[in-house]
Amino acid sequence: MTPINPKKILITWWGALERGGETAGDLMAVIGVSKEIEKTDLSYEIASIYPYEGLKAIVNWREINALDYSVLVFVCGPLIADSEPFQELVKKFSHCKTIAVGVSILPKTSLSYFNKFDYILARDGIEETYFDVALAQAPNTQNTIKQFRHREGERPLSIGLCFRGLQREYMEENCLSNKVEDIVLSYIKSRAYHFKFIDTKLNDSCRNPYEIYNYFSNIDIIVTTRLHGSLFCIGNRTPFIAIDQVKGGAKLSYQLNKLKYPLIIKAEELDYEKIDNLFIVAINDNIIADTLSNARKMAIFYVENTLNIFIKTLYEAINA
Repeated sequence: MTPINPKKILITWWGALERGGETAGDLMAVIGVSKEIEKTDLSYEIASIYPYEGLKAIVNWREINALDYSVLVFVCGPLIADSEPFQELVKKFSHCKTIAVGVSILPKTSLSYFNKFDYILARDGIEETYFDVALAQAPNTQNTIKQFRHREGERPLSIGLCFRGLQREYMEENCLSNKVEDIVLSYIKSRAYHFKFIDTKLNDSCRNPYEIYNYFSNIDIIVTTRLHGSLFCIGNRTPFIAIDQVKGGAKLSYQLNKLKYPLIIKAEELDYEKIDNLFIVAINDNIIADTLSNARKMAIFYVENTLNIFIKTLYEAINA
């Protein structure tokens, strides 16, 4: 199908904006979307101020001629109305058809609420949801679940703590990050587990998202409040406990419920007894191995389906 409008597509993400807080999952999603477009006859460029050599056709959206583009695509993360750079981006390309893929739509009660794109393939926040696409190009680093070595006479169990921290876009009264972190740390320390903090944020010391992704395969169990932390565990088949720190549940619950992943709990339900019960399941090799393998298969299926729908939506936008 030949597009009527030959102008280019501009792929954007939080890594295109100043102080965007870009993460490895965001960047992997951008790579996945760009690779999918490369299978078509369409031309694209990627707006990014984040210097990753794996991105092709990088431009600075503030310096380009907006009229050279017919479609603006925003990939991953929440859509946040009160971000000034985000609003400037949307305004500059207001003549374009707009598509958001793999994004979160915030509650209407949030001061950051925004859903003004022409097409939204959201991972949560609206009635019809799709799947986050961070795993689109994720390597399959483990073919089988590693057996734990924390048993008697062997090394201690290693725990990774991947916390999101405060999510102001949901308003402070709805984000229970402090409660979650206090309970988890108290529990871990009370059992003298060896633990380390890990994150999915990109920074000057690690600019390659796949290095961060692969790191999730080197830890026995991860406790996380991050969606991409959870997805990286699924991609690597690393046992994990997910805690949705937003009251009532947000993207973490929406996405993991699609995968029928059982080791997830909402922050308002969290206590010592419940996290202990989750750990009992997480360290049971026989139970968790099949659970993670099935979750990974389902995740890849949903990612491929979302990207297929995205390409159809892209052609629709171009020919509109």
